Amino acid sequence: MLLGSGCARQQEESGGPVALGFGIHSPETRGNALLSVNEITTLGVFGYTTGTSDIPNDNGTPVGGWAYPANLLSDQKVTRDASVTPNVWTYVPQAFWPIDPTLKNSFFAYSPHSSEFEETSYAVASVPAAGGAPTLRYRLPETIAGQKDVLYARPVYNVNLKSTDKVTNGMVKYRMEHSLTWLAFVVAPASVGTAVPTGETYSVNRLSFMADGMPLASTLDLETGVWGAPSLNGNVHWDFILDPDNSNNLAPGRTARLTDDINRMMIFPFDLPRGMATVDITYYYNASGNSYDPATETYVGTEYNYRLPIPETTMEPGIVVVYLINISAEGASVVFKGTNRIEAWIEGGVLGGPGGDLIEMF
Repeated sequence: MLLGSGCARQQEESGGPVALGFGIHSPETRGNALLSVNEITTLGVFGYTTGTSDIPNDNGTPVGGWAYPANLLSDQKVTRDASVTPNVWTYVPQAFWPIDPTLKNSFFAYSPHSSEFEETSYAVASVPAAGGAPTLRYRLPETIAGQKDVLYARPVYNVNLKSTDKVTNGMVKYRMEHSLTWLAFVVAPASVGTAVPTGETYSVNRLSFMADGMPLASTLDLETGVWGAPSLNGNVHWDFILDPDNSNNLAPGRTARLTDDINRMMIFPFDLPRGMATVDITYYYNASGNSYDPATETYVGTEYNYRLPIPETTMEPGIVVVYLINISAEGASVVFKGTNRIEAWIEGGVLGGPGGDLIEMF
């Protein structure tokens, strides 16, 4: 990741200071709200210089029990300038490797930067007063459109300019992962009876998610990538924005995606008990065809509205949970369809190569 606060000490090499740089590589992703590393626009970075001492870890796995201050970088905002090619990452003030190349440095990061969140939510990144790993406190927004795909970087521990594992030519490499759980809904219309009437179609014009006592705020440990116990619970009512091409004039037997990559709910990982959440759906059934006229934006046919309980589900970070809504002229139901893992952005490959990006600080 990047930057630092203005360090007076600099590492002199080849006649000049060596700026801290950070690189990430993105393989092709699937089912991603952020489809490419190029869609990451801001980062928040914490940097620790710990002298000759190590931040304890087990081969990259956090073990805790340390209390160093973030004396190199403290929630530094780094912004992508997409107006130039290749993209340039900018930040102020610059940060440089310590003058002694043997000193240990560790880095933690997340995205987007806390300043980029909606007013209806909040995100506060900080370090405990006594020192230790940074955290990100986040509150879910009031609308689906305001939700963020919160990412965190696996820690890069105890490196210096001469390190060969996580540092290349002054560039720190890291892995970013998704911290939240995504919920997605698909709809499957059913035919009435054994024979399919000519032109039988369905159109969905409303889909809402409601829950009582759901976790609304929590704190992410940027070392472990684990959310703490909820600090706020409450009721939610989120309305989805439906794509007319995917929600209207659906023939029986077709499974349609009502929620696409940019219209998914992103919630905290937790166990969702049956009865906590429901989905409210309104749809039209027409046996004569053309139940929705895009020219006039009107619906033809019989209207049905159901509030359906969502099955008990264990939510895990970095997972898309998919629910199937069965609809017909005789009723509706929601069933658990399956899960998909959101692909992480991983280190390796050719930094700056196809599908990847270098974040250079200089």
